[in-house]
Amino acid sequence: MKCTTHENNEANGICITCGKPFCEACLVMINDKYYCKEHVAELFKESINKEKGVDNLEYCDEINQNDDAQEIISPKSRGIALFLCIFFGTSGLHRFYVGKIGSGFWYFFTGGFFFIGWIIDIVTLCTGEFTDSEGRYLR
Repeated sequence: MKCTTHENNEANGICITCGKPFCEACLVMINDKYYCKEHVAELFKESINKEKGVDNLEYCDEINQNDDAQEIISPKSRGIALFLCIFFGTSGLHRFYVGKIGSGFWYFFTGGFFFIGWIIDIVTLCTGEFTDSEGRYLR
């Protein structure tokens, strides 16, 4: 059986929503069930709708396009946080800047958590994985 999207690839599974065969690159496994990427996106939208308490999918699509990026991206600058981390990281200034007050004090009194936390923060800031106090990625 061939993949619906990539005709040269063998299918590794079938999407439980649409019943079409897909290759490994096209399938996503969630809770031991295969979904094609199109239906995973729909599941994601549905879960956001349930979280927000919205039943109207068209309305929620408009909200998702406008608000989701704002929910995941912090208004704080990654460049400023990286600068603060590199030059003042052992005192925790970058953590105070992003609103992580508790860990900022922890870094202040332990010298950047004995330099190990400081190095980890530099790496996570450089890779874009550092978040603010609300779990949003820095822009």
